Order: sequence, then structure tokens, then C-alpha cells
Amino acid sequence: MKGAKFTILIGNGDATMADIAALIKSQMAKIGVEAKINLADSTAVIDRVLVKHDFEMTVSGWGSLVDINMRSVSFFKGQQSDYMGIDDPKLEDLVHQ
Repeated sequence: MKGAKFTILIGNGDATMADIAALIKSQMAKIGVEAKINLADSTAVIDRVLVKHDFEMTVSGWGSLVDINMRSVSFFKGQQSDYMGIDDPKLEDLVHQ
């Protein structure tokens, strides 16, 4: 992973998300991964994530789940929570396993 880079997209509506993104950035640096934080208007973030799927990582409080398996199968194309536009049959098969 050393030398890898990615951007964390966060909205400006909740300062806690900026703190979480900073923590992730700090933890990634420990393993040689460079994370950049992109703070944007909350409306723009929603558009980029839910409509355009134009992001590498986002930190948000949109989906408070106790356990990812509560809704993990609903994130795929055509399902009730198809927020991210995931269309990868191999990944979907792994989740179902």
C-alpha cells in the first residue's frame, strides 16, 4: 500500500465528520498511504456520492447500521439502498457468501 493515495470527501454539515476523516488520514499515514481530505458543501457531496458516484471515500452519518450485514445486500444495483451504484457481480457474490 505504500505510496497509495486517495481522497476522503466530506460535507460541511457536521464537524464530527471532519474529525473522523482526520483520524482516518492519520491512521493511513502510519501505513504509508496518503489521504487528502476534501471538505465540500453538503449538497455537493450528496450529488457527488448518490447521483454521480464521483468519490473514492466518504465519511457520513447517513447509514447508521448496527451491523453491515443488516443491509449489505441492499447496496447493489436495483436494490432498495442502491445509493452507491455498485454494479459488480463478483463483489455481490462475495457479500452473499
